[in-house]
Amino acid sequence: MIADMESRQGWQAPMSTNVERRAALEAAFDYRGDVTLSLADGRRVTGFVSNRDFDALEPFLEIISADSPSPQKLPLNQVAQIEFTGADAAAGKRWDLWLKKVAEAEAQGKIAELYPDEH
Repeated sequence: MIADMESRQGWQAPMSTNVERRAALEAAFDYRGDVTLSLADGRRVTGFVSNRDFDALEPFLEIISADSPSPQKLPLNQVAQIEFTGADAAAGKRWDLWLKKVAEAEAQGKIAELYPDEH
């Protein structure tokens, strides 16, 4: 089962079945923090998963790591393990909470505090 977005940091995704593997790869793409990939050849790559394509002739994912100026394209079949190692930059910033905050600010006449650059 996929952990919810708020608790993924520190999670090691199960990848023992094709369904789990696909879900883990999708979760890594949806995650807004760094992941650490353990590859079949023993390398470990840490970075932000910026793209993936399951339908390509050779399915791949792209990861932007701190030690590489451009995305690295990795074959999906080389990804042996995924760990959600970085903090999710958007954790706790759900849309419904934002709407509630805006409504409260409007009710109190403090909307300018939410958009200081515009007022």
